Amino acid sequence: MSSPSQTPSVAQIVQPTQPTELVSNDDAPFDDTEPKGSRSVSSSRYEDRRLIGLGGMGEVRRVYDKRLRRNVAMKILREPFQSNRIAVQRFLEEAQVAAQLAHPNIVPVHDLGFLSDGRAFFTMDEVRGRTLGRVIKELHRASASVWHPTPDGWTVRKLIEAIRQVCEAMGYAHNRGVLHRDLKPDNIMMGKFGEVLVMDWGLAKIMDSVTPEEPILVKAAGRGVTQAGAVAGTPAYMAPEQARGEHSAMDCRSDVYALGAILYEILDGQPPYVGKEALAHVLSHPPTPLTAQATGRRSEPGPPIPSGLRRITARAMSRNSADRYTDASEMARALDSWLDGSKKRANAMQLVRNADELAPEVDRLERAARALRERARLMLKGLTSDAPISAKRQAWALEERASALQTDAELKNVDMLEKLRAALNEAPDTKEAHTRLASHYAKRHQGAVNRRDHRAQVALEALLDTHDVGEWTDYLRGLGHLNLNTDRSASVTMRPLVLQDRRLVHGPARAIGRTPIDLEIRHGSYLLDLEDSDGNRYQIPLYIERRGADFEHPPIDSTITVLPPKLTENEVWIAPGWTTIGGDGLAPGAGPRTRVWLGSRAIQRYPVTNQQFLTFLQSVREREGTETAMRWAPRLHDQASIESLTYDWDGLDFSIPATLSPDAPVTHISWDCANAYARWLSEATGQHWRLPTEVEWEKAARGIDGRFYPWGDLFDHAFCRVRNPERTHLMPDPATHWPEDVSVYGVFGMGGNAREWCHDGFEQQLNAVDGEKAPAPDDTSADLRSIRGGSFTLDERYSRCASRDWAVRLQRSPDLTFRLIRELE
Repeated sequence: MSSPSQTPSVAQIVQPTQPTELVSNDDAPFDDTEPKGSRSVSSSRYEDRRLIGLGGMGEVRRVYDKRLRRNVAMKILREPFQSNRIAVQRFLEEAQVAAQLAHPNIVPVHDLGFLSDGRAFFTMDEVRGRTLGRVIKELHRASASVWHPTPDGWTVRKLIEAIRQVCEAMGYAHNRGVLHRDLKPDNIMMGKFGEVLVMDWGLAKIMDSVTPEEPILVKAAGRGVTQAGAVAGTPAYMAPEQARGEHSAMDCRSDVYALGAILYEILDGQPPYVGKEALAHVLSHPPTPLTAQATGRRSEPGPPIPSGLRRITARAMSRNSADRYTDASEMARALDSWLDGSKKRANAMQLVRNADELAPEVDRLERAARALRERARLMLKGLTSDAPISAKRQAWALEERASALQTDAELKNVDMLEKLRAALNEAPDTKEAHTRLASHYAKRHQGAVNRRDHRAQVALEALLDTHDVGEWTDYLRGLGHLNLNTDRSASVTMRPLVLQDRRLVHGPARAIGRTPIDLEIRHGSYLLDLEDSDGNRYQIPLYIERRGADFEHPPIDSTITVLPPKLTENEVWIAPGWTTIGGDGLAPGAGPRTRVWLGSRAIQRYPVTNQQFLTFLQSVREREGTETAMRWAPRLHDQASIESLTYDWDGLDFSIPATLSPDAPVTHISWDCANAYARWLSEATGQHWRLPTEVEWEKAARGIDGRFYPWGDLFDHAFCRVRNPERTHLMPDPATHWPEDVSVYGVFGMGGNAREWCHDGFEQQLNAVDGEKAPAPDDTSADLRSIRGGSFTLDERYSRCASRDWAVRLQRSPDLTFRLIRELE
């Protein structure tokens, strides 16, 4: 706009489909009645049809070109300006500039001349559609917290593509040495068939600083039309140098600023400056930065604005022109890069959605497979191992179906992972794909932790770290929580369990204070040494899980509320808490991994020895007679004859033969003999002793960290006594002869030497349910009883804490012994 004293203001004409959508430069609504001063066209070539647009300096009419037989738009300089030399010159230059800018996104000009009444005119294609400004309003009306398309299908991405085309058109114009100087949404037409056209070159300026290969030729070369200091354009979209009237400072980057302002309005719903004070604000204030969400005039945050587009807008609208894109072509390349990334992200998100569709199917198949396996297990549970094939056939069929379903689930899982990886190949920063892969690898990592597969843990932790976008930060840090509280205050020293000579042994100790204690410590296995105010000492093995490791089970409880009374030298305290049983595929008879709660227990440190059992027999003989004592005495088989006894008998008393060690575990006793000893010891001590259940035995051997052997995860023949052709001694050793065969609680001889009776009646699968308290000892008269532990007659597989076996309750064996346990709660 020139100063009123210099030349009339230059109004902008737009050409929508509906007359009511037309707006002039002062935003006044257009009335489709013929306004005062508007005259029809009288020409031998053109036939007037109707007025389609009216601006400050010109009017646009639809006319019929008789020569080419088509409708065109004719822009006519309005009669009040016909006598203004500068206005006529500007009008003719607009036509000449637009005619020479042959670009798909610039409306072509076909003819230039004067009507019979002397009015200047030029003709151009008539564009049917709406202004970009109108489409922006419709888009933001349709979009609340997320972007939605307009009723006729315009999306935010399509508008970004449209402004990219405008940038390309302006890049072409800049290359030809032309500035537009009035770029704004109302000068960009959106055709009904997707056309995007830059309109109204009435303020176009030929740049002196550019020497194009093909210059634009106009009558006055654009020089001197706008005087220094005069401001031309629309304030809300003006670059600061344009708003100051500094024409010598204006170049391609001034149009870039306007393109940034248009992009701003597309994203936010309103221009960067609004109202009557827009020009003053352009001169004094930078635009309000776009936030992560559109604001417009909403009371609530609008749809999200991509950070890449915010950066492009901010650079294009830099107040210092040197910080902007050098020309519109460079801005077009930036938008093109974003659109390419956006397209790739859209493709990536489609792959993520495809993967998400598979996830429920994988879960369904896995659940169905588990259900079928459980049904098969229950069917087989009621059968003897030598039941006929016909009795097992139905269960086998269920297992085969379960296997087929599991295979299908695994294949779909592979397909799901491949889609997520393909999404990252398409767009490497797709957060949704990373999140799902991180969750997958975190679960697999926890599975490797449960399996004690240390090599897999390292690999999976690296994969999890690669894909984590913040959700697993705490998990990857490897920290956990220790909450220790006791009914009477105790000082606590903590020792990590570290791998040394293939065993988990105590690391360096450090005092951590007195209970209660609340600490953040690194995940792993520890041993706590407690000493109460009376000088009583206790040991508590502790397993600290990573924070966030709650995939299948609740975290192991590290809170101890009641310390036990002082125990005897041969007793070991099993602190109350969660324990893991089963889950070892190499342990014969082991069931699935299960976590159960077990209360406070005291278990004997060593198996019952020959000497201890002899004391029991002598006591029974004195109180109940020789016949009863001989009933419980060790014997080679279940015959009540003196010759079959393993202990010497002289008619007066039992004695241990020289071939047996008094400190070795007593053997050749039945399950009933072991229970008889438990009843006698309970009566003698006033405490209730009994055989341990399988869960109690496994916890005493395994601790709470899920290790495979009492001493750790690795085996060596030096650690415990198992079958070995180099050793010919066929009786168990004293437990103290194998100091490495000791659990984290301090219980000896659970990995080898002699197997041990348990209280439970034997079942094919251990009767323990996730998350529930361990089952109470049964009092049935089942003939088959569970036995646990390794033996000098068995290989190292039976040294694994989860291995299970059974024997008839009357069975006597040279490698079958027992130890007792009592409840402290």
